[in-house]
Amino acid sequence: MQPTSSWKTFYLSYLSKPKSDRDVYRAILRRRPTKILELGVGDAKRAQRMIEAAAKHVDRAEIQYFGFDSFEGRAPGEGVGLAYIEAHRIFKTFGCKTKLLPGNPLDSFVRSVNMIGPVDFVVFSAPYYDQADPRFWQFFARILVEQTVILGEIREENDVWFERLTRADVLAKAPTQDRRRAA
Repeated sequence: MQPTSSWKTFYLSYLSKPKSDRDVYRAILRRRPTKILELGVGDAKRAQRMIEAAAKHVDRAEIQYFGFDSFEGRAPGEGVGLAYIEAHRIFKTFGCKTKLLPGNPLDSFVRSVNMIGPVDFVVFSAPYYDQADPRFWQFFARILVEQTVILGEIREENDVWFERLTRADVLAKAPTQDRRRAA
């Protein structure tokens, strides 16, 4: 596949819909990530566009994408989504290394955190960002480096935007562990 054109980059950054996702694409263009993690894949359009934005500066074969979603197990209030097999078919066309993990995204992440390793870029879809508990944040902190960009989607009535978190914010959300020494 060819690298992303300047016109496509401009479209993603300033004209794409939904408008709230433009911040995600601009952040990818600035950060130039090679390892992207998304909690809540939905219809995979944002994932496709994130990979296109990352391909502006990096060969698609070097990009790794981890997608966590309920797929068929999606609850009625969780919005539009894909079947797991359909998601695999779609992601195969993106030209990057893809790992799709089914089940509740927060629980699936906790179960597979050790295979992921450090990531450059993380996007939380709205319901999962709001539902993350302190135990999740403790595991999540394992995959972060100082430069990791973390964006959490927030939905309020008719408004949607992304909140940016730092590694320090994540560590503050994680419970402090009681570090006792064995006698």
